[in-house]
Amino acid sequence: VALGSLLVLLAGILVGRSTSQGAVPTFTSRETRATWSKKVAVPYEYGSAIGNSDGGGASSEARRVFSDVYEGMSELDTPPNARFNRALLYNSALIMPSGAFDVEAISNSAIEECDLRGAGSMPRGLRLHNVLLSGLTISRSVIFEQLLLKASMAVGVTIKALAQFQAFKLEGALVGEIALRHAAKATRVEVSGSVLRSLELSFVELSKVTVSKHSLIADVSSDDLTIDTWRSTDGSIVSGLRVLGDAKISNARILADSVVRDAEFDRELLLMASRIVKSLVSRVAVHGSLVIDGLLAKRSMLKAVHARGGATVVRVLVLVRCSVSDVAIAGSATIEDAQLLHSTLSDVQFDGLATVVVGSRFVKTSMQRFRVAGNFRMARAKVLSSVWTDWEFSGEVSVRDSVIKRSAFQELTVSNEQPFSLLNCNIMHSVIAKLHMSRIAAFEVSYSRLRHSTIADIGSGALKAHKAVLKRVVIENITVHGTADFTDSTLERVTLRNVMITGDLIFEYAALRRVSFVNVTVGGIVVFDGGSVKRCSFADTRFAKLRARRCSDARNVFMDNVVMGHFGSAPFTCRRPQI
Repeated sequence: VALGSLLVLLAGILVGRSTSQGAVPTFTSRETRATWSKKVAVPYEYGSAIGNSDGGGASSEARRVFSDVYEGMSELDTPPNARFNRALLYNSALIMPSGAFDVEAISNSAIEECDLRGAGSMPRGLRLHNVLLSGLTISRSVIFEQLLLKASMAVGVTIKALAQFQAFKLEGALVGEIALRHAAKATRVEVSGSVLRSLELSFVELSKVTVSKHSLIADVSSDDLTIDTWRSTDGSIVSGLRVLGDAKISNARILADSVVRDAEFDRELLLMASRIVKSLVSRVAVHGSLVIDGLLAKRSMLKAVHARGGATVVRVLVLVRCSVSDVAIAGSATIEDAQLLHSTLSDVQFDGLATVVVGSRFVKTSMQRFRVAGNFRMARAKVLSSVWTDWEFSGEVSVRDSVIKRSAFQELTVSNEQPFSLLNCNIMHSVIAKLHMSRIAAFEVSYSRLRHSTIADIGSGALKAHKAVLKRVVIENITVHGTADFTDSTLERVTLRNVMITGDLIFEYAALRRVSFVNVTVGGIVVFDGGSVKRCSFADTRFAKLRARRCSDARNVFMDNVVMGHFGSAPFTCRRPQI
């Protein structure tokens, strides 16, 4: 009799007490998910109703849906292949076995204020379906081979030790207020139709992450973060990410109306081999160095991207039909092998000492309202059918070995006594207009080839075009507060209209063919020494002084209101005595 009574007592402790059964609530209903889109909310608390002797109250009534109740268990063993269905576990210590769990161990249950303990155990697979986890603490290191939360809610889970997941999957789950106090590593993470909010992570290393079906990940804080593969699709949202340490993200895929916003990186961010397609990236701040090594964006919007720390390096950037706005880079920037195609960039600011663009292509791209504080250098670039307008440069501007075709540079301002140079460039069917150069600055196109182009509305301290080739070019509405030097250049079918030069105009060893001077005024000396002037026309033109030694002229036309220095209104000739 005594032995029988002892067995009955032990059975009551382990099994708990049975209650009348009802319908288990859906922990991730549509209404609950709508609430979680803004904040974490837990509408259920079953454990607090334990001990109500009268059985009354809403909480007591709700608890009756569970078949088994485990309360205050100091060591609740969960043997291999254990299953919990319609069970309430409250204020207990769960001992994880070293063996393998069944593939669907816990369902239609609630686990509140419990402590999960284990010593590096390796469950084969643990599935939680329609389960409420609230106030769960994992005190020892755990390794999960497969962990699935389906239609479940997990709130207030704290992992105090190392956690490793071979496969971690969330399907229609709500997860919030999660704290990982130690390092965490996961090989494969899948988030489908789920909401994750208020995650506090330590050192995290993720091999492959997939976020799909309008999932939401919000308010995440982490120390160092490493992600080898990230895929976000189906309108999923990542919002409120804060990385306190270094971040390394590679093979990221943000696709199909997905959103990444309000991300902040306190130290270095390294982004490699990534893609953004039909998605939005906004309000991203990097306080350390920013390195982008391979980024393709198509039909996407990128705005409010700020690099506030050290140097920024961008390699192999491809933008196709994208809109980029409100970009600020505080340190020096280097952009290599970029391709901007059919895109729009506006309100971009470079505040570093130098901005370098090398080997890049700009095709049918609009770039407006750029501010460059330091020196700007661009080399081996191709600007095709593009428009650059409203740029402000505070340092030297140098464009070398580049092709500019069917494009327009307009409303460019260069200040602080700095030059603007286009050296060894091929410029065709393009417009360079409204270039404002304050104080003493120089506009230079030496060694360049300009064809079917226009240079207009420029105010400059000096104009320099050594060994340049200008064919079918219009230069008009130009004011040069210094010397205009075309030494050793070729000008063919060029029109100079409404040009005022306070200094000298030098065509030394230059070849002029069918050049039209219309309303050109030169306050200094005009030099044709060693050059040739053939089939050129002069109208409403005044040269204060003129020198034409060892040159050749033929079939030039002189119209009304022409003053040729000491020649007066008479046509000049290279064969006359020179001053």
